[in-house]
Amino acid sequence: MTISDPAAPHLVVDVDSEMREAAQAFFAMMSSTPDAVFTKSLEGTILTWNRGAERLYGYVADDVVGQHVGLLDPDPSGADVASLLRLVAGGDSVSGYETTRRRRDGTNVAVSLTVSPLFDARGGIVAAAVIGRDVSDRLALERQLAVQSTHDDITGLPNRALLADRLAQAMARSVRRSRPVAVVFVNVDRLRDVNSAHGYVVGDLVLSEVAARLQATIGKGDTLARFGADEFVVISEETGTADAKPLARGIVDALAPPMHVSGLELSITASVGIAVSPPLLSDPETTLRYAQTAMYAAKAVGRGQWRLFDASSERLWNERSDMNRDLSSALAENLLQVHYQPIVDLATGHLLGIEALVRWEHGDRGWIPPALFVPLAEHTGLIAALDEWVLLRACRDAAALRRAGLLPETAYLAVNVSARNVDDPELFTRVGVAAETTGLPLTALQLEVTETGLLADARSARRVLSALRQAGVGIALDDFGTGYSSLTYLRRLPISTLKVDREFVQHIAMRPDDLAVATAVVDLGRAVSVHTVAEGVETAEQLAILHRMGCAGGQGYFWAPALPLDDLSTLLQASEGFKAASAAPPPGRRRGRALAVTNEHGLHRIVQLHTAGASLATIAAALNAEQFHSPAGHRWHPASVARVIVDIAADARRKRSSAS
Repeated sequence: MTISDPAAPHLVVDVDSEMREAAQAFFAMMSSTPDAVFTKSLEGTILTWNRGAERLYGYVADDVVGQHVGLLDPDPSGADVASLLRLVAGGDSVSGYETTRRRRDGTNVAVSLTVSPLFDARGGIVAAAVIGRDVSDRLALERQLAVQSTHDDITGLPNRALLADRLAQAMARSVRRSRPVAVVFVNVDRLRDVNSAHGYVVGDLVLSEVAARLQATIGKGDTLARFGADEFVVISEETGTADAKPLARGIVDALAPPMHVSGLELSITASVGIAVSPPLLSDPETTLRYAQTAMYAAKAVGRGQWRLFDASSERLWNERSDMNRDLSSALAENLLQVHYQPIVDLATGHLLGIEALVRWEHGDRGWIPPALFVPLAEHTGLIAALDEWVLLRACRDAAALRRAGLLPETAYLAVNVSARNVDDPELFTRVGVAAETTGLPLTALQLEVTETGLLADARSARRVLSALRQAGVGIALDDFGTGYSSLTYLRRLPISTLKVDREFVQHIAMRPDDLAVATAVVDLGRAVSVHTVAEGVETAEQLAILHRMGCAGGQGYFWAPALPLDDLSTLLQASEGFKAASAAPPPGRRRGRALAVTNEHGLHRIVQLHTAGASLATIAAALNAEQFHSPAGHRWHPASVARVIVDIAADARRKRSSAS
C-alpha cells in the first residue's frame, strides 16, 4: 500500500492501510504549514515529509522517506529519539520539547518539537506526527539578554549581580576544600576628573583599558567584575594572604603606565583593598565589605596604594558599622536636625528662599559632618529613608514659617535629593505625600540635584523630574560648572535654577579663571531663562561682583550660616531684609556693623573660640552663657557670630592690602 501527496507525487511509501489513512489525513491538513512537519511509524521510519521540513533540515523527501528518523539525531546513541517514540507509543504527547537536530550539511539546529500520536478509526495508535520549529534565533536572543543582565555594557565584565553569585560559590568551595579565597577591591582614582575634563566617552574608554589591564594581571581562573562606576572586584580562589599581596601590587603597577586614549595621554592610578578568607571567616557580603574598607584605608594614605584588611582596617570597619547603626537609630528616633540657610535676592536683599541642610549631633562624637554620614547612608542603603525624613521635616518647618508670616509666600524651600534617589519613580510620590501632609504647596518646594545623581539613569531621572516640574516643584542643578555634561542636562532636563558652586565663588575676586567660570554659568542661565544662585558668598566684594554679572541670588556666611529653626525664626523676625548688593560698600572699603562690637560684647572671646576651631553654635552658646550681648542688645546666635567673623576677616584683609 502507498501514501501519495497530490502536490508532491514523489512522496510515496508502502504502509498498511490504517497507517496510510491516518498519516495521509494528517499530512493533507499540515502540508501547507511553514513549520517542519513529518510523520513516522512507531518504529521510527519516516512516512511523509513536507516542504517546511525540507527548509529546516535540508533533506528533500526522496532523501528521508523510508529512512529511520535517527538520521536527524546528532547523538549516536539515539537515546533522545527512542525516548520520544516510547512516549508516543504509550499514548502521550510532547509539546515544546527543545532539543538539537542535525541538518543534511552536518550542522546542528536548535528546534522545538511537538510530537503526537496518530490514531486509526478504532482509536488505536498507528503512527506519530512531528511538528518542528527553528528556535535558534530565539535562543540566541535569550543568551544575549542573559549576558546583558549579568555583564557590564562598557567593559563586558561580569556585573555586580553575577559577581555576588560567583563570590558565594567561591566561598562555599573555600569552606569545603579548606582553601583560602582572596577578594580584591579596586577603585580607579579620580575617574570623575577624567569625565569632567574629557567627557564620558573618554571615561568609558579608560574603563575598558583598566579592565583589559586588570584581566591581563590576574590569574586565568580568577573572576574580574565591574562593581560600580569606578570600581572593580577580583575573586582569586586558593589565594592566601602571602599571594594576595603581590596580586594587589601587580594591579597597582599595571595601571601605573600612562594610558593613550582618544589621542590623549592620561595617568591613571587605583586604590586597592584586599580581604582574605580565612583568616576572615565571614559571609560573602561581609568579606566584600572588608575588602572595600581596606580600599578606603588605602585611599586615605594616597592614590596608587594598596592595603590588606587588618586590625586598623577592622577598627575603621567597626567605626563605620557603629556609625551606620547609630545613624539608623537617629533616623528612627528623630534625633537628626535640619538647619536652614537663607537664599537672598542680590539686588533687593529680599528673602528668595531657604535651603534645608541635615545635621547630626551624635551623643558621644559630637557634631558629625554631613560629608561623612551622607556618603555612609548612600553606601549602606539608608539614604532613601534619610532623604524622606529631611523632606518631611523641612516641609513641616517651612509650612510653619509661612503660617507665622516669617517666610514670604513668594519664598521657596530647597531640599537636597541624594544622587541615589533622583531616578527613583517613588520620589514623585514621596514629594506629594510630604506636601499634602504638611500643607506646603508644591510650588513652594525646590529639589536640588547634582550632576552625579543624573548619571546613574538619565532617562529615568528625566521622567521623574519632569513629572515633578509639571506639578509645580522647582528643580535646581547643584554644583553647576563642576561636571562635564551640564549643557546636556540644561537642554534635556526641566531645570529651573542653576547653583554656582562655592568653589568658584570663594576666589572670584582673586582668580580670573574662577571669575570666568562663574560669569559663563550666569550668562548661560540667562540665555536659557534659568534662575542662578551663587553658593558660599562671604564678602561684600563677592556680592558686588556677582550682582554686576547678573547673578540673581546668593547664600553664604555674608548673610548667615545654616541655622536651627529657632535661630532662623529669630533672624527673620529681627530682619527687615538682607543686605543687597546695591547697598554693599565698595570692595576694599567695607566695615560692617559687626565690627562695632567692642570687647564688652565679646569680640576677643569670639576670636579666641573661633581660632580654637569652635563651631558657630558653640561660640554663640558660650557668649550667652558668659552673659555677653550683641551690639543690638540681643542674645548671640550663630548668624550674628558668623557676621562678626566674616567682618573681622575682611577687615584684616583690608589692613594687609593697605600695608602692602
